[in-house]
This record gives sequence, C-alpha cells and structure tokens, in this order.
Amino acid sequence: SYDIEMLRLSGTDDPLKQAREVHQAPTTRVERGEGPRPGAEEDDRRTKLAADLVALHLSLRIDPFDQGLSYGCVVYSEDRDCAVPDIFIGIEDATVSFPYSSDHSRIFPELQRVIAVFERHGYVAYDPQTDRLLPSSVEPSAASFLATRSAVIGSMEARGETVIGWSPMAPNSHRGTRTLLVGIVVFL
Repeated sequence: SYDIEMLRLSGTDDPLKQAREVHQAPTTRVERGEGPRPGAEEDDRRTKLAADLVALHLSLRIDPFDQGLSYGCVVYSEDRDCAVPDIFIGIEDATVSFPYSSDHSRIFPELQRVIAVFERHGYVAYDPQTDRLLPSSVEPSAASFLATRSAVIGSMEARGETVIGWSPMAPNSHRGTRTLLVGIVVFL
C-alpha cells in the first residue's frame, strides 16, 4: 500500500528533517524495548481526532486495536463509494494507507481532506515514498504516485505476485498480453 505518515513534530527544527528522524525512530525504539504508552491526555486527543475523521463520510467506522482504543484504532469504510483511505491511528502517530491499485483522482481529494483534519490536531503529513511533507493546501503529486506505483507493481510482478485490483492490461504490465497470446494459442 501507499502510506502517508501523520506525525506530531516539536516545531523546533526543520520539519522535513524532523519528519525523517521520526520516520526512522520507531524501529530503533522498538528494538530498545521502548515505545509510546497510552495515557488519559492521549486517549482524549485520539478520540477527538477519530471523531473528526469519521465526520468526513457517513460510512466511516472506528475499530479499536486489539489492546483497546488506548493503543489506537482504525478508521475505515466498506462503502465502495467512499474514497477516504484507511487510517491507522496509534498513540503518537498515524498512517493513512491506500492500495496502489487506487484511482488517484478519487483518492487524492479525500486525502487532502484527511490531511487537513490531522493538521487541525497538530500533525504534519510526511510521504516517505517521495521524502516530502504534504500540506493539505497542495494536492499530492499524481506523477510521483504513478511512478512509485509502477515501480512497486513491476517489482511484485517480477516476483510472480499479483496485485489485487490491478488490471493485467495496466501500463508497463505484459502479463495481460501473455495471457491473451496463450488464449489464442490454446484456441488454435
């Protein structure tokens, strides 16, 4: 999936530099046995954030993590008409995810709305695929998303994997052509 990280930064350093550091920090903290701990203030903040996100579309739902809402939740919809990406809210950060097979022209306007909600709650959006901060006032780069998607799908296809929802006749995919040729050969 294509992931956008929502991070709360201290505001005392270059935001992009700090986002890079926070992006790298979870692995290091987990390796040391450290990690964020739930608390009443964080629970209240997360509850307000989740409520504002759910207000973006009538079909959005909140599902707490297995350990409980104090550890985070997922905001998602099963409605095909809802283009709001899946949102995973943790104790200190969040991730907004959508499949590489998504239609970016539907997802990006909703992604901007999601980023705007996070901004109101003190987060910045960081795109680790492009190493850029994404303000809600600027639509994410379609060219960047398409290039990343092409590279990832090409790599998956080279390993023999299938991307669910991805058309076999998609650009840079020769699998559909081979399937058609095999079908013609079998028919003859």
